[in-house]
Amino acid sequence: MGREERVWRTYDRDRGYERYHAGCRRSLRREVPEAATPLQEGGAERFRVMSEADAAALREQMHRRFRSESFRNNGDRVFEYRLDDPVFARNLLATVLTRGVDERVTQFFRSEYLVHWFVVNQAMPLPDENLNSFLWHCDRGPRMHLKLLVYLNGVDEHDGCTEFLDLNTTRDIARSGYLFGRVADRRADLGPLAERVGAKFEPQSWRLAAGEALLFQPSNVLHRGVMPRRAARTMLTICLLPSPVPWREALDRGVMSDLARDPKWHRDAMDVARGLGFSDL
Repeated sequence: MGREERVWRTYDRDRGYERYHAGCRRSLRREVPEAATPLQEGGAERFRVMSEADAAALREQMHRRFRSESFRNNGDRVFEYRLDDPVFARNLLATVLTRGVDERVTQFFRSEYLVHWFVVNQAMPLPDENLNSFLWHCDRGPRMHLKLLVYLNGVDEHDGCTEFLDLNTTRDIARSGYLFGRVADRRADLGPLAERVGAKFEPQSWRLAAGEALLFQPSNVLHRGVMPRRAARTMLTICLLPSPVPWREALDRGVMSDLARDPKWHRDAMDVARGLGFSDL
């Protein structure tokens, strides 16, 4: 069994995310369209979730109200705002989880969804620095989860972006054994590796304006951040999981994780169901 298969087995089967998702799908009470979407066909999709003016005002409020600290293993390159105001946090989530995003996420999962965790961070303008999430990778975790990246200032201001390879190219490159390797083995250029396995290396990126967002499948498409060149980039990242109840109800029941103190993934996904009041999902 290869590394990719071991990762899927660990999360989807051993940690119960596949069983949990099946229960969430059975609990869905609203109709969802059957038609395929760019998110399903290519692995990523672009949305506008707020105006540029609202994004600028929100970014200014972040700087003014909340302290920042180094984000995980990124030293002085990326900083996280500690949003210690639950009312502010809920309003922020409600702002960006628009009707369009809501419909697309529900259609992808074919279930309701919840906010597993979220973070607002600021990447500093260090264009020659490539490490961690700024190198090509797929995220370890269950296959059926999504991330929403909301740019609070635009690419034209900072010249940082997020690059993707589509689902088909990622599957081709997976034949090389690159997926889910050690962080130390991640690369900034997958061109030679793609050529070796006969895959096209054509990274996609969008020059997002403030208030625009990308919704994508982080375990299924290779992606990387590109460090900003001219100014700091401020971005909201939301990790979404299936849920048997709508996200606001899940938030009220206290199942959202905090990356500063909690493990990134549950040891048993059915703990989420139990936390939501479902003993036998």
